[in-house]
Amino acid sequence: MVTLGPLAFLNPWLLTALAALPVAYFIIRAIPPAPKRVFFPATWLARDIDAQSAQVEATPWWLIMLRLLMLGGLIIALAHPILPPQQRLASEGPVILLIDNDWSAAPDWPARQDALLAFLEQIEAQQRLTKLVLTAKPVAPMEEPEEAEFYSPALAGERIRALKPSPWQPAYDEALTAITETLKDTDASIFYLTSGINHGKAAPFISAMSALAPLDIAEMGDAALRQIGFAAVKPSGQGFDVLLIRREAAPALSVSLVASDTGGAILARETVLFSKDQSRADATLVIPAQLRGRAAKLSVEGARSAAATYILDARSARPLVGLIDTPSVRGNVPFQTPQFYLQRALAPYASVERGDIAALLKEGPALLLLPDTGRLPSESESALKAWIDQGGLLVRFSGPAMLASSDAQQDLLVPAPLRSQARIVGGALSWSSALKMAPFADDSPFSGLQPAEDITVDRQVMARNNTLAQSQIWATLTDGTPLVSTASMGTGRIVLFHTSADPQWSNLAISGTFVEMLQRLLHVLGPSQAAPSAGARDMSLTQLIDGRGSLTAPPESLAAKLYASPSTKPASPENPPGLYESQNTRLALNLASAAGPLSPRSALRPMQKAAGALEIREVGGVLDRSLQPRVFALIAVLIVMDAIACLLLRGAISRPRGSLAKRLLRPATAAAAFVLALVLVSPQTQARTPAQLAENVRLACVATGAAKIDALCLSGMDGLVRQLNLRTSVWTGQTQVVDLADENLGLFPLLYWPLQAAQPALSAEQSANLNAYMRGGGMLVIDLGAGVEGNARMDTQLAPAELLSDLRSKITFPPLSPLTKEHVLTHSFYILSRTPGRRGDGQLWLEAGGEEQGATVSPIVLGNADWLSSWANVQTNLPGYSGGDGRRDELAVRFGINLVMYALTGTYKADQVHLPALLERVGRGD
Repeated sequence: MVTLGPLAFLNPWLLTALAALPVAYFIIRAIPPAPKRVFFPATWLARDIDAQSAQVEATPWWLIMLRLLMLGGLIIALAHPILPPQQRLASEGPVILLIDNDWSAAPDWPARQDALLAFLEQIEAQQRLTKLVLTAKPVAPMEEPEEAEFYSPALAGERIRALKPSPWQPAYDEALTAITETLKDTDASIFYLTSGINHGKAAPFISAMSALAPLDIAEMGDAALRQIGFAAVKPSGQGFDVLLIRREAAPALSVSLVASDTGGAILARETVLFSKDQSRADATLVIPAQLRGRAAKLSVEGARSAAATYILDARSARPLVGLIDTPSVRGNVPFQTPQFYLQRALAPYASVERGDIAALLKEGPALLLLPDTGRLPSESESALKAWIDQGGLLVRFSGPAMLASSDAQQDLLVPAPLRSQARIVGGALSWSSALKMAPFADDSPFSGLQPAEDITVDRQVMARNNTLAQSQIWATLTDGTPLVSTASMGTGRIVLFHTSADPQWSNLAISGTFVEMLQRLLHVLGPSQAAPSAGARDMSLTQLIDGRGSLTAPPESLAAKLYASPSTKPASPENPPGLYESQNTRLALNLASAAGPLSPRSALRPMQKAAGALEIREVGGVLDRSLQPRVFALIAVLIVMDAIACLLLRGAISRPRGSLAKRLLRPATAAAAFVLALVLVSPQTQARTPAQLAENVRLACVATGAAKIDALCLSGMDGLVRQLNLRTSVWTGQTQVVDLADENLGLFPLLYWPLQAAQPALSAEQSANLNAYMRGGGMLVIDLGAGVEGNARMDTQLAPAELLSDLRSKITFPPLSPLTKEHVLTHSFYILSRTPGRRGDGQLWLEAGGEEQGATVSPIVLGNADWLSSWANVQTNLPGYSGGDGRRDELAVRFGINLVMYALTGTYKADQVHLPALLERVGRGD
């Protein structure tokens, strides 16, 4: 950027083209306008010739100047002129350049660099020195200049060009300490380019700086549109349940949530809509079951930051776990079987399949669970051993059946040979009391977990002659005897719990620690998958999530460090976000985690609240101060004037008699008015008018106040919209949830209202808006049987008759009659004989005699079939899906398409129903 007086240019090198204007002058002057054409007959020739005018032999000077002005304006427009903002710094002295370089500054980082470089050019022109201070510790240490405390803006510019955002929160205390040390012996001003988000303790930070020196705070103009991140990610039966948070007090926004594999291929995509001032949004990212295992990363498109990226490990992938049914426990009471406790513990985190060994091995499980059993048949033992040799993980549990087997001591599927008798450490026949669990060692996959204090073990199996090495023991009791041991077998691994998986030998199976231990085993690696550079006790950072959300190799300063239990600590410079590996484990650490810094309790509050009365101005926003659109508008007007002048000179249009000024007065006046209109129109006007909103057809859900019902309505309507766009020529926009009190309902041809028993009474304003909407031709679909996604059949009660009576007293209901097969709604697109939903066919009611009154739409469609749940379910199915309720859901989608077509086209197809009567009236009854 170069500043010339009150103007600055983003592409100043283009101004050198102005030197070519003199050459252009002679070229334009040498090319006269085209000669005037006249008809040959003498009468016409004499009639048009003006004896007092001379033949033009060269381009008039005023036309030359007009064209030079156009050329010069084009050069200036391409140089991108802007009006730099006024600074609030002291007129003299050095400047401390304070920069937010945390994750929230990453989405528009290149624009921030341009704004900072432009600021440095301004202070360099004033011959002032500067110093760079960062609020977040950089990923790679920056070399401090060897000069004095302050250095030249040119050197600061080089550091800014090389600077990259950091993938963690800012440290305001450290930045304030650096500023305080700098200002001890120097009077300087502070220019603070903030990300616009208060990450905590910003108010005292700004207050302290303003007390130390003159402070100018600025932020990027449209940064809030991209400051969005994950607050929580949880595996679900359909894929992942996601909570997104963004900066508070931001405008409406629609973002795309995507899941991708390690190669970057997109596996699923979901649109998430934020209404104005909405800062939190829940979404379900639906991934087909056969693709979920490939998911490696979730991200928000367009928001390039560490917070908008969530990497997945085995804990998030819902791996397939095989639970072996053994003959000794099959058919027993559920609460007395190890399978019951194992399945209940792992069901929230994995897909658990039960069966025999042969069937489970065909499914390709991530690990197999083998509860208490004697020695397996030789063919089953051989199949399991071959599977483990190829990288499988077998987790076994002890019990009386294991010791009762006569050849248990020859069992090959244990880490070490076992004794034939269990050790009794509690009970009436034992001198000792039941033992508790000892803390987990640092080199154990369970490191970082805290064993519950009330866990006691009464019996355990022991290895013969202490054949277990210390490296094979992952958990112990307080007396040092093993509770969990392991051994490698080929490229796989065997893990043995030395107690039972049910409460028979210990109460471990009914504790939360048992669930946490099994969850850790879901991401234990085999020996062949171990990271070669990982330490024996701690974990190494193998891939770093950088500030812009990309997975990169960490710098040597981070890769060489070892981290103890990184997933239990918040992401920070000491514990960077990324992928960690050790000999047995691979863990992912994201900004969104239970430890933070982003969690379901987080809120991204604007920095303006922390600044108080101190104003935060906008910088770097080319749109709000750019003169480029106005210059282009002026050039367009000059082109119109040039065309008019050429037509006048050629005689293609009539012109008034008189002097040159009079001849140009009329077109110049019109052009001046046009210029004035364009220049006065601000290019910043970006508000969407109702006409713009109505460019695409939009469907809407009526807000019920129940978050699950509103989410179901959006999901169901989005599923219908997808099918509508695929199967018809209708192109619909984003589905919205509207409030009957303050929304412009006339923009939506169809409103879907999932009415619930707990629906609050309508206010007078809502009733008036809804009546006006229906009088204006809108259609209100009232569903009395909507469910909640995920449990859509019997989760809610139907709306009672009293609620309908209350609605009738506030909404003008037309006379209603049941839907008949002859009604146009049954064939507006598909020919349907019934309209099924998740609650069955139900009954549909519409305006009685509506088709006979002309091409009108019934203002109310009333039913109780819960079509929303069917529409929401269809979007989760693959093409050709026909299992479960596929046929019913397909018919529900066809009815939904008919419903939209009916709302858009009215009863124009009703004439086909009455075709015989029409033919008879025109005398063609045959």
